[in-house]
Amino acid sequence: MPVPLAIAAGAVAGVATLGGVVGLTVWAVRKTAAASRASSSTSTPTRGSTMASPSAQPKPMNAMSLLQPRFRSVLEAVLGDLRAQGFQPKVFETVRSAERQRWLYENTKSTLTPELGKHGEGLAADVIDGRPHPTRPGQIIGWGTWNTRSDATPGDDVAKRMADDFFQAFGRAAVARGLTWGGNWASFKDFPHVELDVDPGVA
Repeated sequence: MPVPLAIAAGAVAGVATLGGVVGLTVWAVRKTAAASRASSSTSTPTRGSTMASPSAQPKPMNAMSLLQPRFRSVLEAVLGDLRAQGFQPKVFETVRSAERQRWLYENTKSTLTPELGKHGEGLAADVIDGRPHPTRPGQIIGWGTWNTRSDATPGDDVAKRMADDFFQAFGRAAVARGLTWGGNWASFKDFPHVELDVDPGVA
């Protein structure tokens, strides 16, 4: 008989059966307190900026420990591959709360309905370019969208090209490790996004 399983932090929701998902159950319970702490303490950049405004959107959680172990292991290998190539990958978001997914959907930053999807299952992450911006001291390249700002400078075009190189390398490394890369999707290309296509009960 199915046993509903809900995570108090709202980061993960799933359905477990009595026949073999003890690992997921233990994983989910252990992450409840961690998700709450990460949600309140993590500081992360916004798209094309450095810090998220508390009133702008629900704060993303980026702790690797919130991910399901199998996916986390593969993602860590991908990040290592990128560092070996001289990149500085920055994990922007791992597990996502229902509140944040709803905000993203309502602000057209996600094509998913307010349902959580792979992020809610601990099987997806968004990774951005953590290298310093070439002409904006104290800033990182991030998504490479600085050149879309009203105060854009030639240095922002350089940052865009650097971000393009980063995301292509990220996609290649992720696919080589067996992950699905959002940059390969036919529509709504999501270059920072990777996920593991397995049932959460066996991840």
